[in-house]
Amino acid sequence: MRWEALENLQLIVGTFAPLDDFIDRRAFNVQMIAVTLATSIVVFCLLFVFQRTYIIKPIRDLDRDVMAISVDDLSYRLAIDETHAFPALRQTINNTLAKTQEHFENVMYQQEELGGRLCPAGGT
Repeated sequence: MRWEALENLQLIVGTFAPLDDFIDRRAFNVQMIAVTLATSIVVFCLLFVFQRTYIIKPIRDLDRDVMAISVDDLSYRLAIDETHAFPALRQTINNTLAKTQEHFENVMYQQEELGGRLCPAGGT
């Protein structure tokens, strides 16, 4: 910084040196790129862990439970715990399974009734 007095105005003016004389722009740019890259890596890692924990794992658990539903066992129901994600969806699936079981049992009963009427007491 340099000071100069203006004689006619009775003012003192300060002259500042350019910022480039004190800061190395190349080093500053490299440092900014390194900080940005490190921050991006940390954010992406946190996003990966969050996505895996709160999105992918619950969907895979639900998929595994749905795939366990057997056509042969209509009494199967999905477990609904506090730890499971999508409890409303699990309850809806269980309600659908219950209605399907009820409908199937009703059809089987009606089939037995019709079979009994078609084949009178001797079976032939």
